[in-house]
Amino acid sequence: MKKAKTHSQHRQASMSPVKDKSELVSLLDHCRHGVVLLDAEDRLAYVNSRAVELLDGPADKLLGQTIRKLSGDFSAVTILAIDALRNGIESPLTGRCNLQNAKLSVHFSRSIDGSGNYAGTAVLLEDQEQQGDSCGHMIRAEKMAILGELAAAVAHEINNPLGGIMESVRIIRDNPGNWEKINRFLPLIMQGLERIQSSVQRVLTFGQRAPAKRQSVRLADVVFQSIEFLRPRARLQQARINSSIEAPDVRVYADSHAISQTIINLLNNALDSLVGRRDGQIDLTMTLDNDQTVVLNIADNGCGVPGHLREKIFDPFFTTKSDGKGTGLGLSISANMIAEHRGTISLNPRPGGGSIFTVTLPRYESGKENK
Repeated sequence: MKKAKTHSQHRQASMSPVKDKSELVSLLDHCRHGVVLLDAEDRLAYVNSRAVELLDGPADKLLGQTIRKLSGDFSAVTILAIDALRNGIESPLTGRCNLQNAKLSVHFSRSIDGSGNYAGTAVLLEDQEQQGDSCGHMIRAEKMAILGELAAAVAHEINNPLGGIMESVRIIRDNPGNWEKINRFLPLIMQGLERIQSSVQRVLTFGQRAPAKRQSVRLADVVFQSIEFLRPRARLQQARINSSIEAPDVRVYADSHAISQTIINLLNNALDSLVGRRDGQIDLTMTLDNDQTVVLNIADNGCGVPGHLREKIFDPFFTTKSDGKGTGLGLSISANMIAEHRGTISLNPRPGGGSIFTVTLPRYESGKENK
């Protein structure tokens, strides 16, 4: 019996090989995105036609130049990415820059030689207007998935004070002119309404598409806001979220909405792993490493992630959730967001069972903004 062809075999059978180097160059030259290849010394070894336009060529002027001699924010973001790739940060990395009045996403991928040493970087310049909608749709899809999971918890959070408000109104209605009862129950009504307003506002804020804006922010504030957003779901599951902040005044240069979404994604995944447990617990710690790097650890005592799946956990559309739950985008989006902030995100097993997600971000230093 003949074996069925694998997916890769079908692809090989349907694709004709590139005949020579000139044909390959022609293919790259007609790519609608800018393509730049840098050698191990950070010199431009190849630029396609679109990259020549964006970098204000001509090509013969650009080739052989080091990236550090180019002007503008493309040079700055590329230098940062190369430094990270050269020092072992796993590719791909993503950044943003403006060139020739075009807003671009810049994607970086490390090249290594046969011995595993750094050999250069491939750079793809992609117009945000061409890819922004699809990226935005993915992020909003993940947000909607989280909001869907929170619906029951938020309803529970609103129903509790709503019951108290209704009872207070009934007492006041049944005792007209009784100022002792009015003065006692009116503050309780206000407290209940403020609690409902707070719950609804958290949901509305999370659902909005906020513009990216990087600035100096206290990371502890972002952490606490993210925890409070998921308190309703944690209470409904009878799970505890504990926090320990070693350096509450430490700042990072970041888009607070992006960092908050990452923390919420990680906490939400941790709560998913605790479903059905009565002793569910999440421990979030924030520490400093060598006074330069802020480290967030989010540890849970849930079901954990099998070893053979950990290396895939940050891949787009990969999910360990069953029955169609989850989009498989949360961790991929989070990893990209943290990489754009020159940070890292990783997963390790928790001793005794469960998972530990670790997020690192560079500490903010005044005057050293990395936009």
